[in-house]
Amino acid sequence: MIFYSIILTNAYIICNISLIASGIHNRSGFNSILRACILIQGRSATALSLALPINMGLAGMEALFETRVVRAYHLAMAPDFSVVLEAMLIAYLYALLLVLDTIVSFVLLKSCKLPEYHVDQEVLYSHNIEIQQRDDISFENLKAFESSAL
Repeated sequence: MIFYSIILTNAYIICNISLIASGIHNRSGFNSILRACILIQGRSATALSLALPINMGLAGMEALFETRVVRAYHLAMAPDFSVVLEAMLIAYLYALLLVLDTIVSFVLLKSCKLPEYHVDQEVLYSHNIEIQQRDDISFENLKAFESSAL
């Protein structure tokens, strides 16, 4: 159970940081997730300590919504004006916590500096370079085969 929680929180943190990185660096998909994984190395305790209070607040807002709005709706079988206003207030507070979570992830991303050897274009696109080299070799083999056939 503890192992599952640690994996889940690390995945949550990596997803938040990759979401911010994709917005900042105009990259998407694998590149931003890879960048977030590299940035989080060695700083997982800091990231966990930043994510824990916000996640506790989000869980508290969800529990508050369940107890105040959903239970009142099931008891009355009709939405009351005060229940609707309370639901809107809880949704607003939940949205504020999500914005705060995004800001904290942005500050964490800006405080983490990516080492220079990871920013190098050759390292980022090494899989493309390997494929290109394979294509060049096969093209040379094809030329040699065609010249020997003639």
